[in-house]
Amino acid sequence: MGDRAGRAPRHPASALARAGGALRGPVAAESSEHPLFRQLAPLVVRQYAAGEIERTAGAAAYCLSSSLKRSEDVLTSLARVAPAMGLVGTTLGLIGLLRDLSNFTQLGPSMALALLCTLYGLVLANGLYQPLARMVHAHSLTCAEDARLLTRALALLAEGKPVADVRNLFEATAGQAELRIETGGAVG
Repeated sequence: MGDRAGRAPRHPASALARAGGALRGPVAAESSEHPLFRQLAPLVVRQYAAGEIERTAGAAAYCLSSSLKRSEDVLTSLARVAPAMGLVGTTLGLIGLLRDLSNFTQLGPSMALALLCTLYGLVLANGLYQPLARMVHAHSLTCAEDARLLTRALALLAEGKPVADVRNLFEATAGQAELRIETGGAVG
């Protein structure tokens, strides 16, 4: 999606490419909100080899993706466990129902407990944990693609490629992302 002028969104590496001078590059890197860019841009400014930048980016991207994967796994596990916990509550409600079978005033609350626990387990699993896990997964895919693009752009800058080449890479990739969003309704 473009900004107000209809242009493609700017990527963190474009700030470094626009900074140009050796003194403005570190400032652009430190002020960036993108954590991977903050780590890698100083390597470009210090003129590290493109291979070194790519190896460092791979390690940093792996750390970020493993953190997101752990979050996704926790949410997926909660989605699997929530219906079982609902069934535990249902069992307790049915035990209370059978215990107070002679007292008709307690049948309703015991049956309500049994049914509500099942409902809560299903709502938590299908209405909260599974959608959150899918969102984290989609975010991890977006972050991985973003890291790949950022790594490629910084490697191009480290190799001394013209800024226009880096800018073209961002514009082409942003156009493809917009196409995926428009045709599919969601990223991916």
